[in-house]
Amino acid sequence: MIDAAWSGADSLSVLGSESAGTVQVFDVSIARGSSTSRGTPEAPVTVAAAPGLPTLVGAADGLVYEFTAGTWVERVRGSSPAYPG
Repeated sequence: MIDAAWSGADSLSVLGSESAGTVQVFDVSIARGSSTSRGTPEAPVTVAAAPGLPTLVGAADGLVYEFTAGTWVERVRGSSPAYPG
């Protein structure tokens, strides 16, 4: 695990990898004990999440990407996305 953020009351968005695999974002349900891979843009560094809002990833290329409609799209220049709270 590299980074994590609460995406809901009982769920997390986790930036990490399984074993020695590729770093990606996982949606982890604490209540169900399950996880779903969401992939990532290239060279992810940080993750931000908040209930009801899209997951954001800060990448090494100096861009922030948003997970929308099942894909990662460039949102804005930046390095450390965050939601208030």
